[in-house]
Amino acid sequence: SFNGEIAQKIGDGLLRLYGFYVFTDRQETEFTQTFGADAFFNREGLEQVENQTEDIQQQNLSIVGDYRLPVDKDEAQILFGYNLFRDDLDTNEDSTEIGETTEIQQEFIDTKDQDWFGTLAYTANLSSLVSVKFGVDGRIKTRDFTESILVAEVGDPLEAIPGLGAFDLEERRVDPYIKANWNLLPNLTIETGVRYELTNREISGPGFATSSADFSEFNPSAHIRYGLTETTLLRFSVARTVLR
Repeated sequence: SFNGEIAQKIGDGLLRLYGFYVFTDRQETEFTQTFGADAFFNREGLEQVENQTEDIQQQNLSIVGDYRLPVDKDEAQILFGYNLFRDDLDTNEDSTEIGETTEIQQEFIDTKDQDWFGTLAYTANLSSLVSVKFGVDGRIKTRDFTESILVAEVGDPLEAIPGLGAFDLEERRVDPYIKANWNLLPNLTIETGVRYELTNREISGPGFATSSADFSEFNPSAHIRYGLTETTLLRFSVARTVLR
């Protein structure tokens, strides 16, 4: 794994570049014995033996650039970034029914998720009591998925199981939003906001036509923080969100 950050003054603003990378290489093995219900833990009741090995490789990458520029008492922000997650899974499995032929199976799954995103925002400090932030978030997410399974009995050539294959998914989003902070009292802060999410999603793959959908969500929120005493803070939140 690796992570880092670098910051550089550009004009009156500050540019930050940060990110991380994680690589995982893991092997899992599993050995299973199946016994008949009337002969549990009895060697003579053994019905099936199964061996499985999985080789797993995963990559996780994130890179983000964030530039913030003071404008008098306000602030403008430009943010852009890229995320990558890749998962390669190779499985080898053999199972033997006692007294019958051993079956061999190999499975290969490759998943690649990519995420490009960006933000344009402006924070207006209207007074010591009220500040308003408005902007728009954009995002393009893709998933490329492939799967293949080969099976055979011992001594026979491996054959692919039909009906499997691949699919591609792409989701595009544009989310304008506005948020206001109200510092009405020294010990009371109220944050209100609303986000309007516009989404387009397309799925395609071998054997079926491309499927496309467009939908939108209106998501308001409100958060209240009240300092009851010097050591006691009360919080109240209500929000509508969409989890994918």
